[in-house]
Amino acid sequence: MRAGEPERRVLVGDEPLVIGRSPSSGLMLAANEVSRTHCRIDAASGQLTVTDLESTNGTFVDGRRIAAETGLQPGAVLQVGPYRMVYVAEDLLVDAQVTLRSGDQASNITPLRPASRRGAR
Repeated sequence: MRAGEPERRVLVGDEPLVIGRSPSSGLMLAANEVSRTHCRIDAASGQLTVTDLESTNGTFVDGRRIAAETGLQPGAVLQVGPYRMVYVAEDLLVDAQVTLRSGDQASNITPLRPASRRGAR
């Protein structure tokens, strides 16, 4: 994304969310530092995990490069190239939702929020 682009929302449900530069990614991030298929976010049992998909520049959680599947705790910062995402937990029993704000600078923040599901108990 570049400055001026509208905010986007992507649901993370039963299917993994692949983040990458490829147009076929569930969340496409158009920056040279982002690999075509950079990382994957999975939601299972109310927990989000991220896995690096052998990206060139690495995937970082809270400033540390990950080498294996890593759990995202509320408040965790996920960095993919120049993009930063913050996991904001509201209700871990529902699907996670990703909101990406415009811009491609490392200071921009992308909250990962659970989406509300009516009737969920």
